[in-house]
Amino acid sequence: MFGPGEVVIPLCLLFIAVRHCPPRWAIGWGVLDAGALRVLPVRGDVTPSSDAMGLEVIALLLVGLVAGLAGHLRSLDYRRAVAVTESRRGEQ
Repeated sequence: MFGPGEVVIPLCLLFIAVRHCPPRWAIGWGVLDAGALRVLPVRGDVTPSSDAMGLEVIALLLVGLVAGLAGHLRSLDYRRAVAVTESRRGEQ
């Protein structure tokens, strides 16, 4: 069996990658993270069972949620930077 750290750590790394890396790197890390979490439940078992398939679906949902949240926060950072730049131009 696997522990929660084996799921949380890749999700944290995905969050950091999507929030701070260039878009191409973020997509690459997202694909790698989804692949790693997809095979995590079946790493010791050769035959996929229904429990493993359910865990794969949950892991992929978590990847989507974490990537979506990080992407949203990244877009808010960008909007804030644009607003600050425009307000500085307006003051001059």
